[in-house]
Amino acid sequence: MRGPGGDFIRGFVATGLLAAFDLSQPPVTLQARLQRSVRPALRGGLALAVGTAAVEAIEDHDYAKLLVSVVAGASALNGLNRALCQPGKQLPKGEQG
Repeated sequence: MRGPGGDFIRGFVATGLLAAFDLSQPPVTLQARLQRSVRPALRGGLALAVGTAAVEAIEDHDYAKLLVSVVAGASALNGLNRALCQPGKQLPKGEQG
């Protein structure tokens, strides 16, 4: 699959696997591991798709597309952080968008 959708899936799977099997975290149940992996996987997929769009814009010398890609990506990451953050619970330090 080519394009932003394919890039999102690549980033989602790669980052999800890294987060799910993070050896620096204590061993947990499969359900807890999946819950802990969802946010980084979504963020990784989105970041890879945005980064790819930015590279393509630079290669095409389309700087308006570059600006739109980066701004839309930052906005999407901020929205994702807000959507995944439980009401009344702050994001861990370093994950704040």
